[in-house]
Amino acid sequence: MKHALLLFLVLLFHSGLLLAAPLPAGNTEQLQNLIELFTSESSEEAVRQLELREAAILEAIGESNDPHAYLLLGRLYFYAEMDSKAMSALSTALEYDASLSDAHFYTGLVHKYAGDLDRAERSFRNATESGNPDAAYFVELGIILEAKEDTSSALDAYKRALEIESSNFDANFRSANIHATNGANQEAEGHYLAALRQNPNNVECNYNLGQLYQNTEQNRLAVEYFSKVIELDPIDWRTLTKIVQASQALGDVEARDAAVDSIYEIWREGTSHDLQKQGFYVREQVQIESGKVFALEYFELKGEYARKFVFKLIDPATGEHRFDVSLGSYEATNTFSRELGRIGTDERVYHLDGYGPDGSHYTFAFFESQPKYDVVREIALDAFSGKLSPISSTTPSYEEEP
Repeated sequence: MKHALLLFLVLLFHSGLLLAAPLPAGNTEQLQNLIELFTSESSEEAVRQLELREAAILEAIGESNDPHAYLLLGRLYFYAEMDSKAMSALSTALEYDASLSDAHFYTGLVHKYAGDLDRAERSFRNATESGNPDAAYFVELGIILEAKEDTSSALDAYKRALEIESSNFDANFRSANIHATNGANQEAEGHYLAALRQNPNNVECNYNLGQLYQNTEQNRLAVEYFSKVIELDPIDWRTLTKIVQASQALGDVEARDAAVDSIYEIWREGTSHDLQKQGFYVREQVQIESGKVFALEYFELKGEYARKFVFKLIDPATGEHRFDVSLGSYEATNTFSRELGRIGTDERVYHLDGYGPDGSHYTFAFFESQPKYDVVREIALDAFSGKLSPISSTTPSYEEEP
Protein backbone atom coordinates (compact mmCIF):
# COMPACT_ATOMS: atom_id res chain seq x y z
CA MET A 1 0.00 0.00 0.00
CA LYS A 2 2.80 2.38 0.91
CA HIS A 3 4.67 1.49 -2.29
CA ALA A 4 1.55 2.22 -4.34
CA LEU A 5 1.11 5.60 -2.67
CA LEU A 6 4.71 6.58 -3.32
CA LEU A 7 4.39 5.54 -6.97
CA PHE A 8 1.23 7.67 -7.26
CA LEU A 9 3.02 10.73 -5.81
CA VAL A 10 5.98 10.25 -8.16
CA LEU A 11 3.64 10.14 -11.15
CA LEU A 12 1.89 13.31 -9.97
CA PHE A 13 5.22 15.03 -9.48
CA HIS A 14 6.36 14.26 -13.01
CA SER A 15 3.01 15.36 -14.45
CA GLY A 16 3.39 18.67 -12.64
CA LEU A 17 -0.02 18.34 -10.99
CA LEU A 18 1.22 17.93 -7.44
CA LEU A 19 4.30 18.54 -5.37
CA ALA A 20 4.71 21.89 -7.11
CA ALA A 21 6.14 23.67 -4.11
CA PRO A 22 5.19 27.34 -3.97
CA LEU A 23 7.86 29.82 -4.91
CA PRO A 24 9.58 31.29 -1.85
CA ALA A 25 8.00 34.58 -0.76
CA GLY A 26 11.16 36.55 -1.50
CA ASN A 27 11.20 35.46 -5.13
CA THR A 28 7.47 36.13 -5.52
CA GLU A 29 8.01 39.60 -4.14
CA GLN A 30 10.86 40.18 -6.62
CA LEU A 31 8.59 39.24 -9.52
CA GLN A 32 5.82 41.52 -8.27
CA ASN A 33 8.23 44.41 -7.79
CA LEU A 34 9.63 44.00 -11.31
CA ILE A 35 6.12 43.91 -12.77
CA GLU A 36 5.31 47.12 -10.90
CA LEU A 37 8.47 48.71 -12.30
CA PHE A 38 7.43 47.87 -15.86
CA THR A 39 3.91 49.21 -15.31
CA SER A 40 4.99 52.43 -13.58
CA GLU A 41 6.87 54.03 -16.50
CA SER A 42 10.25 52.96 -15.12
CA SER A 43 10.99 50.57 -17.96
CA GLU A 44 14.72 51.30 -18.24
CA GLU A 45 15.28 50.53 -14.57
CA ALA A 46 12.95 47.53 -14.86
CA VAL A 47 15.00 46.08 -17.73
CA ARG A 48 18.22 46.61 -15.76
CA GLN A 49 16.77 44.90 -12.69
CA LEU A 50 15.42 42.03 -14.78
CA GLU A 51 18.84 41.44 -16.32
CA LEU A 52 20.40 41.37 -12.85
CA ARG A 53 17.87 39.02 -11.25
CA GLU A 54 16.62 36.87 -14.14
CA ALA A 55 18.97 33.92 -13.67
CA ALA A 56 18.29 33.59 -9.93
CA ILE A 57 14.52 33.93 -10.45
CA LEU A 58 14.49 31.28 -13.17
CA GLU A 59 16.46 28.91 -10.97
CA ALA A 60 14.06 29.39 -8.06
CA ILE A 61 11.00 28.93 -10.25
CA GLY A 62 12.47 25.82 -11.84
CA GLU A 63 13.01 24.26 -8.44
CA SER A 64 9.48 25.06 -7.27
CA ASN A 65 7.44 23.98 -10.32
CA ASP A 66 4.84 26.48 -9.10
CA PRO A 67 2.23 27.32 -11.80
CA HIS A 68 1.47 30.67 -10.16
CA ALA A 69 5.16 31.53 -10.27
CA TYR A 70 5.26 30.76 -13.99
CA LEU A 71 2.18 32.94 -14.42
CA LEU A 72 3.98 35.82 -12.68
CA LEU A 73 7.02 35.21 -14.83
CA GLY A 74 4.88 35.22 -17.96
CA ARG A 75 3.30 38.51 -16.91
CA LEU A 76 6.75 39.97 -16.26
CA TYR A 77 8.00 38.97 -19.71
CA PHE A 78 4.77 40.28 -21.25
CA TYR A 79 5.31 43.74 -19.73
CA ALA A 80 8.97 43.55 -20.75
CA GLU A 81 7.77 42.89 -24.33
CA MET A 82 9.66 39.61 -24.44
CA ASP A 83 6.81 37.75 -26.09
CA SER A 84 8.49 34.43 -26.82
CA LYS A 85 9.66 34.12 -23.20
CA ALA A 86 6.23 35.20 -22.00
CA MET A 87 4.54 32.50 -24.09
CA SER A 88 6.96 29.85 -22.78
CA ALA A 89 6.32 30.78 -19.15
CA LEU A 90 2.54 31.02 -19.60
CA SER A 91 2.43 27.69 -21.43
CA THR A 92 4.32 26.07 -18.57
CA ALA A 93 1.90 27.59 -16.06
CA LEU A 94 -1.03 26.08 -17.98
CA GLU A 95 0.69 22.70 -18.22
CA TYR A 96 0.77 22.62 -14.43
CA ASP A 97 -2.72 24.10 -14.00
CA ALA A 98 -4.99 24.48 -17.03
CA SER A 99 -7.58 26.32 -14.94
CA LEU A 100 -5.39 29.40 -14.42
CA SER A 101 -7.64 32.00 -16.04
CA ASP A 102 -5.03 34.77 -15.86
CA ALA A 103 -2.57 32.57 -17.75
CA HIS A 104 -5.15 32.17 -20.55
CA PHE A 105 -5.81 35.92 -20.40
CA TYR A 106 -2.18 36.99 -20.78
CA THR A 107 -1.67 34.38 -23.48
CA GLY A 108 -4.55 36.03 -25.31
CA LEU A 109 -2.91 39.43 -24.92
CA VAL A 110 0.33 38.13 -26.44
CA HIS A 111 -1.62 36.72 -29.40
CA LYS A 112 -3.60 39.96 -29.70
CA TYR A 113 -0.53 42.16 -30.00
CA ALA A 114 1.00 39.68 -32.43
CA GLY A 115 -2.09 40.10 -34.60
CA ASP A 116 -3.21 36.47 -34.25
CA LEU A 117 -6.92 37.09 -33.70
CA ASP A 118 -8.04 33.45 -33.81
CA ARG A 119 -5.61 32.30 -31.12
CA ALA A 120 -6.36 35.42 -29.08
CA GLU A 121 -10.08 34.68 -29.22
CA ARG A 122 -9.55 31.08 -28.09
CA SER A 123 -7.38 32.18 -25.18
CA PHE A 124 -9.80 34.87 -24.03
CA ARG A 125 -12.70 32.41 -24.27
CA ASN A 126 -10.73 29.98 -22.11
CA ALA A 127 -10.20 32.77 -19.60
CA THR A 128 -13.92 33.62 -19.52
CA GLU A 129 -14.84 29.98 -18.92
CA SER A 130 -13.02 29.92 -15.59
CA GLY A 131 -14.99 29.68 -12.38
CA ASN A 132 -14.57 33.33 -11.43
CA PRO A 133 -14.04 35.36 -14.62
CA ASP A 134 -12.94 38.99 -14.57
CA ALA A 135 -14.72 41.72 -16.55
CA ALA A 136 -11.44 42.41 -18.38
CA TYR A 137 -11.57 38.92 -19.94
CA PHE A 138 -14.89 39.69 -21.62
CA VAL A 139 -13.74 43.19 -22.65
CA GLU A 140 -10.67 41.80 -24.41
CA LEU A 141 -12.78 39.08 -26.02
CA GLY A 142 -15.14 41.79 -27.28
CA ILE A 143 -12.26 43.80 -28.73
CA ILE A 144 -11.08 40.75 -30.67
CA LEU A 145 -14.60 40.04 -31.92
CA GLU A 146 -14.91 43.66 -33.06
CA ALA A 147 -11.62 43.30 -34.94
CA LYS A 148 -13.13 40.21 -36.60
CA GLU A 149 -16.21 42.33 -37.50
CA ASP A 150 -18.52 40.24 -35.32
CA THR A 151 -20.07 43.19 -33.50
CA SER A 152 -23.13 41.25 -32.34
CA SER A 153 -20.97 38.78 -30.43
CA ALA A 154 -18.79 41.66 -29.22
CA LEU A 155 -21.87 43.32 -27.72
CA ASP A 156 -22.69 40.06 -25.93
CA ALA A 157 -19.16 39.97 -24.50
CA TYR A 158 -19.41 43.56 -23.28
CA LYS A 159 -22.79 42.77 -21.75
CA ARG A 160 -21.21 39.93 -19.77
CA ALA A 161 -18.44 42.29 -18.64
CA LEU A 162 -21.03 44.79 -17.40
CA GLU A 163 -22.86 42.05 -15.51
CA ILE A 164 -19.65 41.55 -13.56
CA GLU A 165 -18.70 45.24 -13.31
CA SER A 166 -21.49 47.64 -14.26
CA SER A 167 -19.18 50.67 -14.17
CA ASN A 168 -16.56 49.20 -16.52
CA PHE A 169 -15.52 52.09 -18.75
CA ASP A 170 -14.29 50.09 -21.74
CA ALA A 171 -17.36 47.85 -21.88
CA ASN A 172 -19.70 50.85 -21.74
CA PHE A 173 -17.70 52.94 -24.21
CA ARG A 174 -17.29 50.17 -26.76
CA SER A 175 -20.93 49.14 -26.45
CA ALA A 176 -21.91 52.75 -27.06
CA ASN A 177 -19.79 52.96 -30.20
CA ILE A 178 -21.37 49.82 -31.66
CA HIS A 179 -24.90 51.00 -30.84
CA ALA A 180 -24.17 54.43 -32.35
CA THR A 181 -22.90 52.82 -35.56
CA ASN A 182 -26.03 50.65 -35.69
CA GLY A 183 -28.30 53.67 -35.20
CA ALA A 184 -29.45 52.54 -31.74
CA ASN A 185 -29.05 56.07 -30.40
CA GLN A 186 -30.85 55.64 -27.08
CA GLU A 187 -28.73 52.64 -26.12
CA ALA A 188 -25.58 54.43 -27.27
CA GLU A 189 -26.42 57.51 -25.20
CA GLY A 190 -26.97 55.42 -22.06
CA HIS A 191 -23.63 53.65 -22.40
CA TYR A 192 -21.72 56.87 -23.17
CA LEU A 193 -23.18 58.55 -20.09
CA ALA A 194 -22.33 55.50 -17.97
CA ALA A 195 -18.75 55.57 -19.28
CA LEU A 196 -18.42 59.27 -18.52
CA ARG A 197 -19.63 58.75 -14.97
CA GLN A 198 -16.60 56.52 -14.56
CA ASN A 199 -14.19 58.74 -16.51
CA PRO A 200 -15.65 62.24 -17.08
CA ASN A 201 -12.46 63.58 -18.66
CA ASN A 202 -12.14 61.01 -21.42
CA VAL A 203 -11.73 63.04 -24.61
CA GLU A 204 -12.90 60.39 -27.06
CA CYS A 205 -16.03 59.56 -25.09
CA ASN A 206 -17.02 63.23 -24.75
CA TYR A 207 -16.43 63.73 -28.47
CA ASN A 208 -18.41 60.67 -29.51
CA LEU A 209 -21.36 61.63 -27.32
CA GLY A 210 -21.24 65.14 -28.78
CA GLN A 211 -21.23 63.59 -32.26
CA LEU A 212 -24.23 61.43 -31.34
CA TYR A 213 -26.14 64.51 -30.20
CA GLN A 214 -25.15 66.42 -33.35
CA ASN A 215 -26.31 63.54 -35.55
CA THR A 216 -29.67 63.53 -33.78
CA GLU A 217 -29.96 67.35 -34.04
CA GLN A 218 -29.63 67.88 -30.29
CA ASN A 219 -27.15 70.64 -30.96
CA ARG A 220 -27.21 72.32 -27.56
CA LEU A 221 -26.13 69.07 -25.92
CA ALA A 222 -23.62 68.55 -28.74
CA VAL A 223 -21.98 71.91 -27.96
CA GLU A 224 -21.85 71.00 -24.27
CA TYR A 225 -19.83 67.84 -24.85
CA PHE A 226 -17.69 69.27 -27.64
CA SER A 227 -16.85 72.18 -25.33
CA LYS A 228 -15.70 69.70 -22.69
CA VAL A 229 -13.28 68.25 -25.26
CA ILE A 230 -11.86 71.72 -25.90
CA GLU A 231 -11.42 72.26 -22.16
CA LEU A 232 -9.26 69.13 -22.14
CA ASP A 233 -7.51 69.82 -25.47
CA PRO A 234 -7.71 73.49 -26.53
CA ILE A 235 -6.03 72.92 -29.92
CA ASP A 236 -8.32 70.10 -31.07
CA TRP A 237 -9.36 71.87 -34.27
CA ARG A 238 -11.63 69.04 -35.42
CA THR A 239 -13.77 69.46 -32.32
CA LEU A 240 -13.77 73.22 -32.80
CA THR A 241 -15.26 72.65 -36.27
CA LYS A 242 -18.01 70.65 -34.59
CA ILE A 243 -18.74 73.57 -32.29
CA VAL A 244 -18.90 75.85 -35.33
CA GLN A 245 -21.36 73.48 -37.02
CA ALA A 246 -23.59 72.95 -33.98
CA SER A 247 -23.58 76.66 -33.11
CA GLN A 248 -24.57 77.47 -36.69
CA ALA A 249 -27.50 75.05 -36.39
CA LEU A 250 -28.54 76.77 -33.14
CA GLY A 251 -28.24 80.23 -34.68
CA ASP A 252 -25.65 81.14 -32.02
CA VAL A 253 -23.49 83.40 -34.17
CA GLU A 254 -21.35 84.62 -31.27
CA ALA A 255 -20.30 81.10 -30.23
CA ARG A 256 -19.85 80.11 -33.87
CA ASP A 257 -17.56 83.03 -34.67
CA ALA A 258 -15.53 82.54 -31.50
CA ALA A 259 -14.85 78.94 -32.51
CA VAL A 260 -13.97 80.05 -36.06
CA ASP A 261 -11.45 82.53 -34.63
CA SER A 262 -9.88 79.73 -32.56
CA ILE A 263 -9.50 77.54 -35.63
CA TYR A 264 -7.80 80.35 -37.55
CA GLU A 265 -5.48 80.98 -34.60
CA ILE A 266 -4.44 77.31 -34.57
CA TRP A 267 -3.86 77.49 -38.33
CA ARG A 268 -1.80 80.70 -38.10
CA GLU A 269 0.34 79.36 -35.26
CA GLY A 270 1.00 76.12 -37.13
CA THR A 271 0.33 73.96 -34.07
CA SER A 272 -1.49 71.32 -36.15
CA HIS A 273 0.35 69.77 -39.07
CA ASP A 274 -2.86 68.11 -40.30
CA LEU A 275 -4.71 71.42 -40.45
CA GLN A 276 -1.81 73.12 -42.23
CA LYS A 277 -1.65 70.33 -44.78
CA GLN A 278 -5.42 70.22 -45.36
CA GLY A 279 -5.80 73.99 -45.74
CA PHE A 280 -9.54 74.05 -45.00
CA TYR A 281 -12.13 72.87 -42.49
CA VAL A 282 -15.76 71.79 -42.75
CA ARG A 283 -17.62 74.82 -41.49
CA GLU A 284 -21.16 73.51 -41.72
CA GLN A 285 -23.28 70.42 -42.36
CA VAL A 286 -26.92 71.05 -43.16
CA GLN A 287 -29.68 68.87 -44.51
CA ILE A 288 -31.87 70.36 -47.25
CA GLU A 289 -34.63 68.84 -49.33
CA SER A 290 -32.34 67.79 -52.18
CA GLY A 291 -29.54 66.31 -50.05
CA LYS A 292 -26.88 67.13 -47.47
CA VAL A 293 -24.71 70.20 -47.83
CA PHE A 294 -21.12 70.35 -46.57
CA ALA A 295 -19.61 73.83 -46.43
CA LEU A 296 -15.81 74.05 -46.68
CA GLU A 297 -13.86 77.17 -45.72
CA TYR A 298 -10.31 77.61 -47.02
CA PHE A 299 -7.79 79.59 -44.99
CA GLU A 300 -5.91 81.11 -47.94
CA LEU A 301 -6.68 82.19 -51.46
CA LYS A 302 -4.01 80.19 -53.26
CA GLY A 303 -3.44 79.23 -56.85
CA GLU A 304 -4.89 80.19 -60.20
CA TYR A 305 -8.39 79.11 -59.18
CA ALA A 306 -8.45 80.19 -55.53
CA ARG A 307 -11.62 79.49 -53.57
CA LYS A 308 -12.75 80.73 -50.16
CA PHE A 309 -15.99 78.81 -49.59
CA VAL A 310 -17.22 75.64 -51.28
CA PHE A 311 -20.70 74.23 -50.68
CA LYS A 312 -21.01 70.58 -51.71
CA LEU A 313 -24.40 68.96 -52.22
CA ILE A 314 -24.22 65.20 -51.58
CA ASP A 315 -26.86 62.53 -52.01
CA PRO A 316 -27.03 61.08 -48.46
CA ALA A 317 -28.25 57.70 -49.70
CA THR A 318 -25.53 57.07 -52.27
CA GLY A 319 -22.80 59.54 -51.30
CA GLU A 320 -22.75 60.79 -54.88
CA HIS A 321 -21.83 64.40 -55.64
CA ARG A 322 -24.76 66.37 -57.04
CA PHE A 323 -23.59 69.99 -57.28
CA ASP A 324 -21.01 72.49 -55.98
CA VAL A 325 -21.41 76.18 -55.31
CA SER A 326 -18.16 78.01 -54.62
CA LEU A 327 -17.00 81.53 -53.86
CA GLY A 328 -13.86 81.95 -55.95
CA SER A 329 -11.36 84.62 -56.82
CA TYR A 330 -9.60 83.45 -59.97
CA GLU A 331 -6.34 84.94 -61.15
CA ALA A 332 -7.54 85.57 -64.70
CA THR A 333 -10.60 87.47 -63.49
CA ASN A 334 -8.52 89.57 -61.11
CA THR A 335 -5.98 90.40 -63.83
CA PHE A 336 -8.73 91.44 -66.22
CA SER A 337 -10.40 93.62 -63.56
CA ARG A 338 -7.09 95.32 -62.75
CA GLU A 339 -6.43 96.05 -66.41
CA LEU A 340 -9.84 97.71 -66.63
CA GLY A 341 -9.07 99.76 -63.51
CA ARG A 342 -11.96 98.31 -61.54
CA ILE A 343 -9.75 97.17 -58.65
CA GLY A 344 -6.35 98.09 -57.27
CA THR A 345 -3.22 95.98 -57.43
CA ASP A 346 -3.83 94.54 -53.95
CA GLU A 347 -7.56 93.99 -54.41
CA ARG A 348 -9.55 91.03 -55.67
CA VAL A 349 -12.98 90.38 -57.12
CA TYR A 350 -15.09 87.38 -56.17
CA HIS A 351 -17.71 85.36 -57.99
CA LEU A 352 -20.15 82.73 -56.87
CA ASP A 353 -20.32 79.81 -59.30
CA GLY A 354 -22.10 76.50 -59.56
CA TYR A 355 -20.58 73.34 -61.01
CA GLY A 356 -22.42 70.17 -61.96
CA PRO A 357 -20.89 66.69 -62.21
CA ASP A 358 -21.58 66.78 -65.97
CA GLY A 359 -19.23 69.74 -66.40
CA SER A 360 -21.96 72.40 -66.45
CA HIS A 361 -21.09 75.84 -65.07
CA TYR A 362 -23.32 78.59 -63.68
CA THR A 363 -22.49 82.06 -62.39
CA PHE A 364 -24.81 83.39 -59.68
CA ALA A 365 -23.18 86.57 -58.35
CA PHE A 366 -20.15 88.92 -58.47
CA PHE A 367 -18.62 90.78 -55.52
CA GLU A 368 -16.04 93.59 -55.48
CA SER A 369 -14.79 92.47 -52.05
CA GLN A 370 -14.98 89.26 -50.06
CA PRO A 371 -18.53 88.78 -48.78
CA LYS A 372 -19.37 87.42 -45.34
CA TYR A 373 -20.06 83.71 -44.95
CA ASP A 374 -23.74 84.23 -44.16
CA VAL A 375 -24.26 86.16 -47.40
CA VAL A 376 -22.62 83.42 -49.46
CA ARG A 377 -24.48 80.71 -47.56
CA GLU A 378 -27.88 82.19 -48.30
CA ILE A 379 -27.17 82.48 -52.03
CA ALA A 380 -25.71 78.95 -52.18
CA LEU A 381 -28.73 77.39 -50.48
CA ASP A 382 -31.08 79.30 -52.81
CA ALA A 383 -29.08 78.00 -55.76
CA PHE A 384 -29.39 74.42 -54.52
CA SER A 385 -33.14 74.77 -54.06
CA GLY A 386 -33.65 76.33 -57.50
CA LYS A 387 -34.90 79.64 -56.07
CA LEU A 388 -32.03 81.56 -57.68
CA SER A 389 -31.52 81.87 -61.43
CA PRO A 390 -27.93 82.10 -62.69
CA ILE A 391 -26.58 85.21 -64.38
CA SER A 392 -24.97 83.01 -67.01
CA SER A 393 -24.41 79.32 -67.68
CA THR A 394 -22.59 76.90 -69.95
CA THR A 395 -23.45 73.27 -70.50
CA PRO A 396 -21.02 71.00 -72.34
CA SER A 397 -22.32 69.23 -75.43
CA TYR A 398 -21.11 65.77 -76.27
CA GLU A 399 -21.28 64.66 -79.86
CA GLU A 400 -22.12 61.03 -80.37
CA GLU A 401 -19.36 59.00 -81.96
CA PRO A 402 -20.16 57.67 -85.42
